[in-house]
Amino acid sequence: MTEDKRFSISIVLIDNDGRRIVPEFVTPLVQQLKPNSEDVNVDIHFEDGQLTIQRNDISKILFRRPPYCPFTNLYFQNNSSIISVNPSNAIMVGVVILFECHDSRVLLTRRASHMRTYPSCWVCPGGGVERNETLIQAGIRELSEEVGIEVSERELDTSRVLGLWESSFPVDLSHGLPRRHHIVIYIHVRSSRTSEEISVKVDPNEVDAYTWLSYEQIHDISKRTNSDPSRTFNAHIYTTGSNELLFDLLATSDFNQKENLTSGTRFALEQLYLLQS
Repeated sequence: MTEDKRFSISIVLIDNDGRRIVPEFVTPLVQQLKPNSEDVNVDIHFEDGQLTIQRNDISKILFRRPPYCPFTNLYFQNNSSIISVNPSNAIMVGVVILFECHDSRVLLTRRASHMRTYPSCWVCPGGGVERNETLIQAGIRELSEEVGIEVSERELDTSRVLGLWESSFPVDLSHGLPRRHHIVIYIHVRSSRTSEEISVKVDPNEVDAYTWLSYEQIHDISKRTNSDPSRTFNAHIYTTGSNELLFDLLATSDFNQKENLTSGTRFALEQLYLLQS
């Protein structure tokens, strides 16, 4: 996405008492909706450039933060004010697509090593929302831009919000004060085409590898189980072609590791597996 196409989405939180809250950059979002919790059940509505997130304890959509969320930890330390006030700082909204084929394979990509944020991390395709786009349109466009997959909404058997993730960068206070604050909306879509019918053409400026995950692999990732340290998974690397990589890259959870599966992606895969089980 080019910078000139970015626009600011206004965000409104509605708590259990019906209070409408317009969060600031430093606001810990999950904490604001459900104090002292790492997740909260919500409904979401996006229209005319405004994202409304309302707490609803019977909703199936989970809004989660990591336990090391810097905005929440600064709040508990009464130190939110140490983040300098910058008019350009805003909470951004991103859309990430969990693209599943008819043969029950889910696309996972590796961010290019030169990316400023999350370099060499395994994620699903996604990015920001452009003006006049719906959330699903934004996700489908990012799928096309990053991996060359052209999708029509008509071919989708499934399209649903899986969950929301409160993200920051850097991810932890030990890496410095947060400079970015995102709400990541994970959307699951299922195509009527199989993985063999889909041609993947990565944009090397954003993606340098991809793989198709089975539900067995997704189960092991979500449970963080890997009984065999030598276990591998097949990935297509942009520069070298098909390669076998150690499955531990995906099964372990360590954001200090250079190449890893991001915590938000793991959360989304967990939610997907729960829906299928």
